[in-house]
Amino acid sequence: MVSDETVKKVKTGLLIVALIIVGTVVFVLNCSAAGDTSAIKINSTIEDSRAALEWINEIRVDNGSAPIKFDERAYWLAMHQCKDMEDYNYYYHTNPETLEWVASWKADYGFYEDEYPVDNLACNTIFTYANYNDENLYSEVEAYAITGWIESPGHYYNLVYPHHKSGAFVIYRDTAVFIGVNTDGYGSEYMEPLSYVDMEIENRYYKGY
Repeated sequence: MVSDETVKKVKTGLLIVALIIVGTVVFVLNCSAAGDTSAIKINSTIEDSRAALEWINEIRVDNGSAPIKFDERAYWLAMHQCKDMEDYNYYYHTNPETLEWVASWKADYGFYEDEYPVDNLACNTIFTYANYNDENLYSEVEAYAITGWIESPGHYYNLVYPHHKSGAFVIYRDTAVFIGVNTDGYGSEYMEPLSYVDMEIENRYYKGY
């Protein structure tokens, strides 16, 4: 016959094993959730872009310019530009390797020849959505980029350019792009790409390379 002491030891051992199993399951679940990159937001959605454009329109109206309408073509063009900069590891308006810029891709996204997309760029690791838990349609991420443009005369001019008719705002990973669209030729002048020396300086300054 098994003694009471033996039964007690077995029960204690089973309890310890059960606690270990539960702890292991919890640990694995927590690690899985933390490592699930599919849950991390890496780019702004169309809804985010619309909401950010509402804020940009408030800035335009305060400056005396008419609001612009959301342009889904500009959204996808801006997203293309962000990904092109990431793929080719540059940060500028013109790709130094392919020599392409927004005008090179505009027809691919449904723009007519007499429509001119003009871009603002901003880049910093603070832009990445993964750094934020804000679930509002536009968060501190968008605010950081747009505020920076307001404080930069050239970027601000493009934000409030009175003849823009439409536009969109996009964040992809750590890069923000605003594109305003006009039909009077503003922004049609080709921007020569930076030299690789200047590009290195830009990358070090903006991306911390």
